[in-house]
Amino acid sequence: LRQDPLECMFSFICSSNNNIPRIAKMLSSFRERYGTFMMDIPARGEDNGGSSVSSLTVFSFPTLTSLAHATEEELRGMGLGYRAKFIIETRNLLVESGGDDFLLDLRTQRDADAVQEELI
Repeated sequence: LRQDPLECMFSFICSSNNNIPRIAKMLSSFRERYGTFMMDIPARGEDNGGSSVSSLTVFSFPTLTSLAHATEEELRGMGLGYRAKFIIETRNLLVESGGDDFLLDLRTQRDADAVQEELI
């Protein structure tokens, strides 16, 4: 699996001290709020309230650009709790460090210690 490094990093932050259903809900809210609509997929079944579901709406994972104006308060309001602060701080550090290119460059390095130093 070769997950996008930005998605991986923010998903990891959301997973801190959490359970899988809550992590999935957080990431879904995160995508809906800051991601880009991709498609509606026909679906069958019921939602948690017993209502029939006719489609599943899919959003992309947010980019650093789409998160540029996100605030800690907005993220807390979406249920991210204390993690909101870390999402905002990480976004700011990534932008200062070169964004997606910085993370992709870390993939090419073979020395795990060097990668860890870059992230600290």
